[in-house]
Amino acid sequence: ARGSLRASTKDATAQAQEKRRQAIELAERRKGEGRGQAGRRGVELVRLTQEEILAEAAQTEIINRASLEQMLRVEEEKRKVVVRDRRTSGPRVVTKSTREGDSVRTYVTFTDGPLPPAIDDVAPDYPPQVKCAVTGQPARYFDPASRSPYATLEAFRTLRGERRVRPSAS
Repeated sequence: ARGSLRASTKDATAQAQEKRRQAIELAERRKGEGRGQAGRRGVELVRLTQEEILAEAAQTEIINRASLEQMLRVEEEKRKVVVRDRRTSGPRVVTKSTREGDSVRTYVTFTDGPLPPAIDDVAPDYPPQVKCAVTGQPARYFDPASRSPYATLEAFRTLRGERRVRPSAS
């Protein structure tokens, strides 16, 4: 076994024990005061009977119904306020689109005024079909160098003055 403890160790142990004893006493005092002060703090736990619980629930229901009615009234008033009167004067163009199956139809209506004159205009005729300068066939291409329309490769070569000599099979 060990020998005796140093004086400083004995003092530290004594201080720690005293501190623990004071903490325990303080906790016991607080516990005792807590029971006696429950009425002073305003928090008193009382077990309600089934009849009292039902009476309190009935009062809560009345309060909740009144609150709900007031909230619904306020929401209804908000909805009424949002609707604005959109009165406009003068001619207007109104468009309306409707879905019909896979397609969408758009209707354009001109109100309170005369129709624009461009609506009654007749569409211009198609431009005449351009003919090839060499063959007279409908031209599909345009040569920027000679500024002439052409229809085939041979007509293009003729326009450019190219002669291609075909190699003979020997």
